[in-house]
Amino acid sequence: MEDKEPTKDHTPKLPEWADELIMHYLYQLESSLDLLLLAMAAISRLRGGPALVEALIEAKRPLDDSETACTPEDERSLAHARREAALAESEVSTGFPLFHEQAIMSLWGWTENLFKAFVARLLEQVPGTFQVPEVSKLRVNLGEYQSLSTEERLLYVTDLLERELNAPLKQGINRFECLLEPFQLSGEVDPEVSRDLYELHHVRNLLAHRGGFVDRRFKQACPWINKELGERLSIDHAQYARYFLSVVKYVAEFKRRVRKRFGFHQTEESSSGSQKTENNDQSSATSGCT
Repeated sequence: MEDKEPTKDHTPKLPEWADELIMHYLYQLESSLDLLLLAMAAISRLRGGPALVEALIEAKRPLDDSETACTPEDERSLAHARREAALAESEVSTGFPLFHEQAIMSLWGWTENLFKAFVARLLEQVPGTFQVPEVSKLRVNLGEYQSLSTEERLLYVTDLLERELNAPLKQGINRFECLLEPFQLSGEVDPEVSRDLYELHHVRNLLAHRGGFVDRRFKQACPWINKELGERLSIDHAQYARYFLSVVKYVAEFKRRVRKRFGFHQTEESSSGSQKTENNDQSSATSGCT
């Protein structure tokens, strides 16, 4: 039987710097989800605390006198367990709103940071990105710029670009898409994902700036959310899970764009340890940015 030649892997690979950045972001999401689920499970179990404490107190009673009063220490333990159980029942019955509100704040904040950090790394790693028209025309305060470290300069330029593109004023995914467009990384997004991130953005702003109390701006932005003016928005796990999944889908789509735009093909040599690139490697892929 003839030996077959090794099959070349022509699947585009992410540049290492991009893969590292995106994987760190996904690790943050995974860790936050693990912590949220752990907290929900632990609090749920507190509801059974009083029954366990009562059983222990009963077991400590003398066999010949079942009417012996509880000791002060037992009474304090039982009162504490009942208070924790009541608080736990309140959280469970309302869907852990406080935990989910904090998780939503982190979810949106980390996503903003991902795209800002990506643009900064793009400027550092990909030749020609400073010649992209939207970047090259930025007005830089030389005195301030010269005093910064290399990393700070990249973030400084990224902040300038954000302001130039009015990115902070955009809503939902447009907040990120307008920042990606100069580098040919914007694209189509699933309508359901787009709507979820639009809603997430407004929910985050309502929590951050209005304490979660519905105002006229929120009502106009998200009329499908059935809340009256002045009513407090409560976030349950189903709503958070919907936002979480849509963010992950959007980042997966972004990852595909990066692979297509800046990726390279892996040869047999790179599979065995030394990475080489073909005609569509990182250098040629970035020529369109200049």
